[in-house]
Parts: sequence; C-alpha cells; structure tokens
Amino acid sequence: MAAAAVSSVVEFAGIGALWLAILLRAPQALRQRRTRAFWLIGAGLATTMTLHTDASCTWLRESALSPQAVHVLRNSIAVTSSCLVLHGFSAFLRVRGARTPLLWAGGAVVVSLLVRSDLSAVGFAGLPVPVAVLDSYWSGFLLLHVVAHAVACGLCVRAGVRGGPGGARFGLLAYGAGFCLSVLVLCPLAAFAAWTGESSPLSVAPLVSGVQAGCFAVGVSAPLWAEVRGTSAKRRVLRRLLPLWAEITAGVPEVRRVPLAAAGREVFRSRAAVELACYRLVIEIRDAVLLLSGHCSAELVERARAHVVSAGVPPDRVAAAVLACWLRAAEDVRARGAVAAGSAVALPGGADLESEIRFLLVVAEEYGAGPALDFRRAECSQPAGR
Repeated sequence: MAAAAVSSVVEFAGIGALWLAILLRAPQALRQRRTRAFWLIGAGLATTMTLHTDASCTWLRESALSPQAVHVLRNSIAVTSSCLVLHGFSAFLRVRGARTPLLWAGGAVVVSLLVRSDLSAVGFAGLPVPVAVLDSYWSGFLLLHVVAHAVACGLCVRAGVRGGPGGARFGLLAYGAGFCLSVLVLCPLAAFAAWTGESSPLSVAPLVSGVQAGCFAVGVSAPLWAEVRGTSAKRRVLRRLLPLWAEITAGVPEVRRVPLAAAGREVFRSRAAVELACYRLVIEIRDAVLLLSGHCSAELVERARAHVVSAGVPPDRVAAAVLACWLRAAEDVRARGAVAAGSAVALPGGADLESEIRFLLVVAEEYGAGPALDFRRAECSQPAGR
C-alpha cells in the first residue's frame, strides 16, 4: 500500500509539474511558430498521461458519458499525441523525408481502425463495457507509440549530444530521457500485460509515468529557465553598469537621457526592457567618454598608463584601468571649467555590443578601484598648468 501511495504521489506530482510548465510556457510559445510545435507536443503528452491515470480512468467510467465514447476519445487523443511527437521532433530537428500528410494519414488510419474494432467488438448497446476494454490503450497503440517515441528519443539524444545552447540541449536531453522511459520500460510492461493478461508488472507504471512526466516538464520548461537565466544575467550587467553610468553622466549631464531614479527601476522590468536599458547605458557612457576625451592629453594617458603598470594591474585589465584613471582626471578638469581641446587620444573598446559591455564592466570595476582613485588624487595635487 505504501509503495502504491508513493507511486501515485510521484505520478500526480510529475503530471502536475508538466501541466504547470505548459501553462507557464504558453504565452511565449504560442507567439512563436518555431516553439509552438514543442508546446503542442507537451500539451498532447500531458493530456494523454492525464487521461490514463487510474483516477482519470475511474472518473471517466463513472461519468455520464458513454464508455465506448470515452474509450475512443482517450485513444484518439493518444494517437494524435504520438503523431505530434513524431512529426514535431522530425520537423523541428530538420529530419529529411519527414512529411506531415503522411504522418497524419497514418494516424487517421489507426484511429479509424480503432473506432471500427471497438464499436464492432462491444457496440453501444452492450453496457457495461468491461474494464479491460477501457484499459486497452497500450495494446491498441503500442506499435505507433513505440515508433514515435523511439524516433523522438533518438533525435533528441542526437541533437543534445551534438551541442548547442545550454538550455536547448538540456531540454532535448530531458525529452529524450522521457521518451526512453516510454520505449524501454512502459511499452514493454504494457505489451507483457496485454499478451499474458498478467497485470502485476503494471503496478510500477504510475511511478515510471510520474518520472517520465517530470522529464517532459523539464523539457517543456527548459527555454523558460534559459530565459530566466538570461534575464538575470542582463539585470546583473545593468546593476554593474549603473554606478559607472551615474558618476560619469553626472559630470556630463548633456548625454543623460533619463533620470537616475528611472534608470534604477529598469532593473526590475522585463528582459526586453533590461536589454534596451543596457544598450542605452552603453551609448551614454561612450558619449560621455568621448566628451571627456576632449579634456585629456596624450601626456595624461601616458601618466595614467605608468601609474597602472606600477600599481600591478593585470595585463588584461590595463586598457580598462588606464581609461578609468584618465576619466577620473578628465572629470576634474571639466569640472574646473576648462575648455575642451578636442579628442587627442584613441578610445579603447569592444568590436560589438557584447564585447563593449564586457570591456565597460571591467572599466566599471577599475573606476572605483584604488589605482584610479589614487591617480585622481595625484593629478589634483599637481599644478594646474601641468
């Protein structure tokens, strides 16, 4: 009894997690054609697994619906789900020769044979229908189920092993693990029970089904977790750039397009808003650096470089540290009202937005570090004409 209870808990937890993942992914997945197929596959799997739990079977038998209609409905949804699995993964992973009409035609043939065999075997007048008839899904659809899940398992494992984005690779491997459980455990158990009439091996089916649903839940939600991780990373970048942006634009207020408080609130917005805020901060920081470079001479840059080297800054951070040092000095020169003489120094930076952000993150760290602050104090103590 305890083992059966644990199996039921695992099954309901796994299916519940799968439904939760499907609901959370729905807003984003349904807007994008490429992810819509995966979402439909997950929804089909969740519906099929839900309809084949013991609780669902009991409830459907006790409902006012015709048992034959319930039987045909459950198995029709199951074969539709298997066709979705076979077509969806074949199309998404660009398998040559995968054709939608052929797959759906095969599924329609199987459904038609199911309806005919079920109705001719029991008929609508032969109530009540034996429980064995209502539970005949695995024997009726075993071949299609094995073929669909075996093909999907192979495709997922192959794509996951070959590499790609971490979230997508992990999600495909999780899908593959779920399909593997179906092919290697659930289908053999169902075949054995159907052919021998011995149902005791099926006692572990709810436990395996729950683990399988958990794997599918991970596969469905993997893009969501990747999105969450990506958004968190962008928010960290924004938080690290904000202090540098705030100090530099305070001395060059003409480049600042939003108030400081509004910029701080960007951290708590959506990923798109955070990415836009990062882009805007990079542009405004670079604009401020460009204006401050007009107050920087080649001699000041050389003094900054000598100071950085003597301070023992690592070689891969020297360029960022030199920039931070002369920015500190140039801010003071500008604050004293000196007229800009035009840019006299080359401005270091990245080749694209991502490399520029990485460079500015190092600049932000060096800007508040000891060498830059010491250099600023040393320059302030020098005669004004130097």
